[in-house]
Amino acid sequence: MKKALLLLLLLLTVVGCNIPRVNPYYSIGNNPSKNDEISKKTPNVKRITTYILDTLLSQIDLNKDHLYYDTLEEFTLVKELVNNHEVLVIAVPYSSIMMFEKNGGDWALLDSVQYDDYFLRYGVEDINGDGKKDLIIKGGYNSNGNYRSTIFLSNKQGKLHYCHTPTLWVLKFDKSTGYLKSCIDGGWHGNGKELYQWKSDSLVLIRGADMSVEFGNDSIPGYIIISFYSIKGDTIHEDRELIISDSDKGKDGHGMWDTAIFKSYPAD
Repeated sequence: MKKALLLLLLLLTVVGCNIPRVNPYYSIGNNPSKNDEISKKTPNVKRITTYILDTLLSQIDLNKDHLYYDTLEEFTLVKELVNNHEVLVIAVPYSSIMMFEKNGGDWALLDSVQYDDYFLRYGVEDINGDGKKDLIIKGGYNSNGNYRSTIFLSNKQGKLHYCHTPTLWVLKFDKSTGYLKSCIDGGWHGNGKELYQWKSDSLVLIRGADMSVEFGNDSIPGYIIISFYSIKGDTIHEDRELIISDSDKGKDGHGMWDTAIFKSYPAD
């Protein structure tokens, strides 16, 4: 088992960063026939797939519907039942994510993507309101307890594919409005909230806001800056900026931030 792990990690270290995606990087939609054509033209992916399934996975019990196998800093393996499809995810920190689906008695590569993060946790939920379950991979926490989210959406057949998105942090899909909320709570380093809407498999920014804190001292009061922005065409447009000083009586900068864009932060 140890020899198989070492050989696997060596192979992934050498070629992991060069693993081609089954979908072109900027392709959001799902095109099974195109994916099949690209898969046939990527022998290194096929070689890696065969190696993993013939060595490492043959020594792990994959008969369970749910499986989480973590070798800490080496790789993470997850097996889940998503939309009645058996899905296997192998994530190598700061290298790549490979997703497989059970096809008859074999595991077939669904998608692969470069991954500049550490796989910490994951969630299975409907993140775009189409009635199908999606897979959200949650990266490692930063110093303020925030993590980046990577989304694999389901198509009409319930099969997962990687969704290219802007940088997303802690997420929450609001079923009542159809908006996706993303936020980062950076404390005095800065905070951000963004509201998105799904257009097919693409995310469109509706509006956002960020807050920065400047601390004062005995002679100079501190203040909070809240900036609101939106998308105008292809560029971000600053709509307005609020500067709330500690000396402004009756004004609560933190209270204003709590209700900016949306109330509070999405619950993890």
